[in-house]
Amino acid sequence: MIKTDKLTRLFIDSLTCSEWWQKMRSRVLFFALVTSALFFSGVMAQAATIIVTSGGDSGGGTLRQAILDAASGDTINFAAGLSTINLTSGELLINKNLTISGPGANLLTVRRSTDGIPADAPGFRIFNIASGNFNVALSGLTITRGSDVNFGGGIFNLSTGAVTITNCIISGNGASSFSGSNTSGGAIYNSGTVTITNSTISGNSASTSSFGPSGSSNGGGIYNSGTLTITNSTISGNSASSSSGRPSGNSSNGGGIYNTGTVTVTNSTISGNSVGSGSSSGSSNVSSTGGGVSGGTVTITNSTISGNSAFSSNSSGGSNSSSSSRGGGVFGDTVTITNSTISGNSVSSFSGFTGGASSGGGGISGGTVIARNTIIAKNTAQNGGPDVYGPLSSQGYNLIGNGADATITPAQSTDQIGTASSPIDPRLGPLQDNGGPTFTHALLNSSPAIDKGGGGTGITTDQRGRPRPVRYDASIPEPAGGDGSDIGAFEVSPVQFDAPNYTVAENGGSVVVSVSRSGDTSQSASVHYATSDGTATAGSDYASTSGDLTFAPGQTSKTFSVQILDDNTYEGEETFTVTLSSPMGADLGRLVAVVTIVENDPAPKLLNISSRSHVQTGDNVMIGGFIITGNTPKPVVLRGLGPSLVNAGIPAATVLNDPVLELHGASGALITSNDNWKDSSQRAQIEGTVFQPSDDREAVILATLPPAGYTAIVRGKDSSSGVGLVEIYDVDQSGDSTLANISTRALVATGNDVLIGGFILGGANGSVTIIVRAIGPSLAQSGVSNPLPDPLLELRDGNGTLIASDDNWNDNPSQASQLMQAGLQPQSNLEAAIAATLPPGSYTAIVAGKNGAIGVGLVEVYNLQ
Repeated sequence: MIKTDKLTRLFIDSLTCSEWWQKMRSRVLFFALVTSALFFSGVMAQAATIIVTSGGDSGGGTLRQAILDAASGDTINFAAGLSTINLTSGELLINKNLTISGPGANLLTVRRSTDGIPADAPGFRIFNIASGNFNVALSGLTITRGSDVNFGGGIFNLSTGAVTITNCIISGNGASSFSGSNTSGGAIYNSGTVTITNSTISGNSASTSSFGPSGSSNGGGIYNSGTLTITNSTISGNSASSSSGRPSGNSSNGGGIYNTGTVTVTNSTISGNSVGSGSSSGSSNVSSTGGGVSGGTVTITNSTISGNSAFSSNSSGGSNSSSSSRGGGVFGDTVTITNSTISGNSVSSFSGFTGGASSGGGGISGGTVIARNTIIAKNTAQNGGPDVYGPLSSQGYNLIGNGADATITPAQSTDQIGTASSPIDPRLGPLQDNGGPTFTHALLNSSPAIDKGGGGTGITTDQRGRPRPVRYDASIPEPAGGDGSDIGAFEVSPVQFDAPNYTVAENGGSVVVSVSRSGDTSQSASVHYATSDGTATAGSDYASTSGDLTFAPGQTSKTFSVQILDDNTYEGEETFTVTLSSPMGADLGRLVAVVTIVENDPAPKLLNISSRSHVQTGDNVMIGGFIITGNTPKPVVLRGLGPSLVNAGIPAATVLNDPVLELHGASGALITSNDNWKDSSQRAQIEGTVFQPSDDREAVILATLPPAGYTAIVRGKDSSSGVGLVEIYDVDQSGDSTLANISTRALVATGNDVLIGGFILGGANGSVTIIVRAIGPSLAQSGVSNPLPDPLLELRDGNGTLIASDDNWNDNPSQASQLMQAGLQPQSNLEAAIAATLPPGSYTAIVAGKNGAIGVGLVEVYNLQ
């Protein structure tokens, strides 16, 4: 029940029902009208969206008209299919809060049209954001062909509000003067607050020139006297230049950005920008600073400064003339740089006649430079420090390629600082798309920046947005206080072989190769792999293999296999490589692995040596040496021949008529000897075998010898002399001991009396590498009084065909390298040696004296397998 006062009750009672209804209806209608008015006023207060339908300069449906019609806070969009806005009458003035949202920089261009316009017609910029507290947002546009004689060819901003530029391309704009006045901001002039995100500022210019005095050009890309924030963007290929034909003090500053305010650059790339100043008349001073960024307070984080340049030239020849260039990459009043890469920037200067030229800081130069976890390397300067010029305050974990002309304080144990004589190469890849919104320099394998960083707190990604830190190789020690991150803007998220080397037996069937990735594994990734020949050959030793490995999100390991082809031929250990390439979604880490195929077939062995020479007395007897290696005793046959050599064409009058054979151990002690083989207690074992001599006066010894070095000496009975032959045979190749080296020492004369060493390789299929040496001069160290002064060496096959010859072993660099690798290079440069890979068969090594010289020589044969 509703309670009312007396007055109300009397009023109600006095009304008839009709009157009461009329009054109530009026009140209801009034309430409805008020409510409706309030509702529609709220609707009308909401921001409107205006659609641009025409690409023309002005009139209905055009962008110009939309800006004029828009109320503060409105949004301007564009009709589908509209690709170009051609401006002909002048700039677009924005003097209200406004959002202009394009469909994408690749889909819509706003430009000053030159179609049908005289060449001398005045230019105009594209957007003028007026003075006042206006919040303006530009997105999804390409802005180009803007031109102004002084400031801001693309965008001129005086607003004190917030201006945001997102997903835009601003290119091909300029601020240029031919009257010598100052020019600033080829693309953007800003005195307010501008935030640039996911955008590209490229190919813009600020220039001034005059036949008279000239001013300065500042900010080929951007001029900033306010607050500028750049994120995930590229500033590239912009230029600032000034030139004068009369006495002047012209300068150019900030090819990419010129700053008198505050600039913050994050996850961005500033590359290929330039500044240049020149003068050609009178006494003048010209200067260029900051090919990439110049002036003010600059903070750079997770960014790349690459390929920028500063150049100045003064050819006027005045006594007070000079030219100066500073900071090819960055020149600033206060520069704080963290987790960034500054590389490939340059400064240079020229001054003619009596003038002076100076340059410095190809990478960076400034009043106060603070650096942490940053690469500053591979920059150049015509004179002055190439990487850093002047003071640098280090917070540690920096890599400075060449610290010349830099004052780096305090000394940090975690810094890597090169010198002019020993610069540090950071091993950077080219500036390219390595993932992420901007180009970067990847760290290549074995870069000294890998795992040597300390990126600091709060920084969890690299320039590309990949996780930081990522441990590349646990075997690389971290610096003191470091976090295992990489120095610079790039953190390697490697996809790589798990090991640098894999081993498989020749009869192993296949080898399994594993590849893993680390770091950012949240997305899918792929990498290509392929085999390539080393000493192993595809198709005969292994099956050529290639393909792609695809990692699903979260997957960190993959494998592939390579088939190994078995055969029955000894080839020794052979290798082939597997290589990773074309990564997608990851970076290349250890990109090459070597697979070694372990031989399972026996190697051909040295089965015998038979050396012929003129046997004399004393030191001129014939001495055959051999070495047995392995683990078990080896049965051998030794023979000393003479009379039977007449069957080989040696005149009977010159042969050794009655050879005596001695076997000595490594200590020189006599083990056994023989004069006539039939007189030996071993006659029964010799007779009827292939080792039985054809003359009873010749000598034979059978012995089973443990691994060691031995000597067989052939001399003439009763001190007789003549042409003799010493032979050493391996009669059991099945054991695990071998004749590793065989040699003969004898007097080397001329004609039939040269030293001839024959040897046989056999016992298996395949080829082996042997080294044959002819030693002479160094025998003097062993007490030989008449060594062969300059041996000549020939190696021939069983048919007598020459395989190789040598005089002095180190005359052939390739062969000398093989000898030194094996540790078998002769002591004297006059001695000869041959390295050869030979199949099983019979071979002959001939040692003679150069120019017919005579002396004691030594022929040696080594089996390297």
